[in-house]
Amino acid sequence: YFDVSHIPSNSVTITISAKSYKADTDEACSIAASVGKSLDDVSSDSMSPSTFTIDSTSESTRLSFMTSFSKAGCIILSFAMTGPSANQYDASESKASVFVLSAGAEPTPPALLSAQFSDNAKSIYINFNSPTNRGDKGGAEFPCSDLFTFDTDPSASCMFLSTTQVLAILSKAATTMIDSVVDLIAGKVFAECSDPDAFDCSSWTAAPASSTTVDGPATPFYPTPILTGATTVSSCADITVSAMSSTGSGGRKWTAFQWSFTSTASNTTRITTYMEDLNTELADIAVSSTTTMSDFNQYLELNVPTENLIKGGTYSFVLTLKNFFDNSASSTVIEVTVSSNSVPSIMIQGGDKRSMLRPNALSIFAEAFGAACPGEQAKIVPAKNYNWQIKDVAGAVQDFPSVSIDRRFFKLNSFTLIPDSTYFVEVTVIDSDGLTASSSVEVTVGVSPLVAIIEGGSKVVAPKSKGVVLSSSSSYDPDAYTNPNNDNTEVYKWSCMETAPIYGAACAGLDLANSMDLPFDEAMMNTLLGDEKSRTLSFFVEYMKDNRKASGETYLQIESSEPPQVEIGPIWTPKINPSNKLQLKGFLTPDSRYPVNARWELATEGSFILESGGFTNILDDVSASATSTVLETGRGSAQQFFLIFPENSFIGGVSYTFRLIAEFDNPSAAPGEGIGFAEIPLLINSPPIAGTLTIDNGEGENKGDALQTLFTVTAFDFTDDPTDLPLLYTYLFTIGYRDWGGAETIISAGSLSSKIADVILPSGGGNQSVVEVFTRVFDIYGSSSEASVEAFVTTPKLTTAELANLTQALSDSALAKGDTSGVFQVLSSSSSILNSLNCSLAPSCQALNRAECSTGDTPHTCGKCLDGYTSSDDLKLEKCSVPQAHCLNGVNDGDESDLDCGGSCFPCLNDQFCK
Repeated sequence: YFDVSHIPSNSVTITISAKSYKADTDEACSIAASVGKSLDDVSSDSMSPSTFTIDSTSESTRLSFMTSFSKAGCIILSFAMTGPSANQYDASESKASVFVLSAGAEPTPPALLSAQFSDNAKSIYINFNSPTNRGDKGGAEFPCSDLFTFDTDPSASCMFLSTTQVLAILSKAATTMIDSVVDLIAGKVFAECSDPDAFDCSSWTAAPASSTTVDGPATPFYPTPILTGATTVSSCADITVSAMSSTGSGGRKWTAFQWSFTSTASNTTRITTYMEDLNTELADIAVSSTTTMSDFNQYLELNVPTENLIKGGTYSFVLTLKNFFDNSASSTVIEVTVSSNSVPSIMIQGGDKRSMLRPNALSIFAEAFGAACPGEQAKIVPAKNYNWQIKDVAGAVQDFPSVSIDRRFFKLNSFTLIPDSTYFVEVTVIDSDGLTASSSVEVTVGVSPLVAIIEGGSKVVAPKSKGVVLSSSSSYDPDAYTNPNNDNTEVYKWSCMETAPIYGAACAGLDLANSMDLPFDEAMMNTLLGDEKSRTLSFFVEYMKDNRKASGETYLQIESSEPPQVEIGPIWTPKINPSNKLQLKGFLTPDSRYPVNARWELATEGSFILESGGFTNILDDVSASATSTVLETGRGSAQQFFLIFPENSFIGGVSYTFRLIAEFDNPSAAPGEGIGFAEIPLLINSPPIAGTLTIDNGEGENKGDALQTLFTVTAFDFTDDPTDLPLLYTYLFTIGYRDWGGAETIISAGSLSSKIADVILPSGGGNQSVVEVFTRVFDIYGSSSEASVEAFVTTPKLTTAELANLTQALSDSALAKGDTSGVFQVLSSSSSILNSLNCSLAPSCQALNRAECSTGDTPHTCGKCLDGYTSSDDLKLEKCSVPQAHCLNGVNDGDESDLDCGGSCFPCLNDQFCK
């Protein structure tokens, strides 16, 4: 392939020509070495296609062609530009050299060509200059240190995506930057042996050491600072602005983190000094070699004390962030007005700007805080006092009522809002004194890209004797919306190119109709095949609607023989969530002549070579379905053949291509005859990179009392691909550690906020009263990662009356706010106190091979024996031990004898010890 620098304003034609000269080594083949040599002309048929035209409507600057040279030596390719826009490019001609080996000759050992950060900054693509043997790693994941010296990340893991490309997945400890060096270790990698049966590759020379430096991502990776906070605060309240939702660090420490402000207040001396001191601290963290990303955590919330503020003043804040790619960005301005009285403050989760698509549901959460200056009684904002409305850009109120029962939320179902529109969602709250405050969120609804699908799979094999229909009827508009102001006619535009045996040739005799379906009868199939035994055609469809377009592609391989008919059903999502079960649906048509043997395979093209050392065939782990079947001789409609993968079968970020092969059970068939197949590619979604979780009782500690301590739980540094955002946070806990097997209890689900406050936890489990709190963070495809933290929550000494009164007061407060989750937390914590078991004097249960005290029914005593241990001590005081075999009566009645156990009381055949 090659690239042009930009799309022309009119059009330009690139013509490729070639000349050759004799060269025995790769080193002797170059543009410089060709100067002064006698060059022979090379037929233009050796490049297919040899001419390209791009114009102002072209979507890509990358063009590709195939080469086929019959003579070894050095080929000099020339790329000449002509046409109306040729003068818009710096050079009218460019050249490249290609060294062609003679058949069976040992190629030059591969060397590192380049390395580049992925667009999500979580991994690096390492590229070789020629095909390799994958270092005998196949497609398996392996430590990068097996093949590379990677000083900036010794813990990185690698996998070959192809014979020329390795994906290096960076660890959390990585310090890899642009221009960091990657070294190939000598003697580890060899050139690819394309045909081991035809050529002896065993004596080939291993690749020597080579190096390359790491380039930045193809798409520049920028920070996205997002500020949230109340737009109005009372006269005696601090200003709090949160940057917790900011993204774009790439999992590394910010290299610059700076707050700036302006104000309408007459006197800003005190706040100026405060902000300057704060920025000095932040600058020191950014440049220090000993600080990490977590050192910024305490600064993700800007808190300006009230003594630095002036009543009636408006303060505008901006946050500027710079990441390790040296890319910086500033947030939009958040304006905060200091009221002259004690109005409530409103915090809207996720900020005051929201982008979405029509197929998404909308959920906006607002939390209002009643102000209370010194000497005043604390005020509340009941949930019934939240009033929402939604307006268009002209200010007209829209009839889209919220579907949420909890009035702190404004929720709309999917497919409610109109694409390519902007709305303003406004909430007004009234506190218990009748004071009001309002805040709004700007919601921008984008236009979803169309999805073009050609049914049957990405590659289909069909006989010339049967008709085929290429159908694009499954293509769809995710918005499912008809814009009355646009032409909503769905248009399908087809094109075709031969890929084998002649790459780039026109599809002879084919007149493509611009329709949803492209039918080919038997006569047309014969025309397309011509005199060849096999011909492969690539069909493209452009699906257009409402000034949008999307393209799909499939390969049709036409055979002179009559292979079985095979199809694969389409996948409706662009990325597959690896934590979900996956079902591929194949279709097989019975044949009246022979039985059909069918099987699923992981294809080698664009994926992994199953025979290579170290790679485990992913199909070996499929337990939910068979991977092969037999259709007996007969007639009838296509039969379904499913391939079902259990959860967590795939590696995130990797592409797989699966092939359904059907072969006639015909002993007299020639090799390769009677085989049909279809393929489907899958792109596996990468889950978010896990960050950390903290819990704080307000005093910087992770301990407190059930029902009486309010905890704040905060998640830091979860990152993901920009296209997979936003992240949603679900917070949960277990009494005791999770590996004790306790039930998971949800605190809050599907929140945009990486922080949750006023969490009430129940009494903990075990001798230390442990509660494990964790967050499960999801991207838009539902893929998740986790982080956890422990809290030590003891049972307070309360009388029954005190417990009842406290439970009632906290429940009433939560109900008044409409906080059903808070009510549940109160009841759960109260119940744990009421039913608590005093374990303060319990021994070390782990040392006794027993469950923790909190799981039992006796104070100060451990629980039952752990699995695999036994004890006759009903008081649960003695240590549990591995059960010993004994032999009594020779009867299989629970007291097994030598006969039952296999002699001398050895373990029984089912691997259980005798009792």
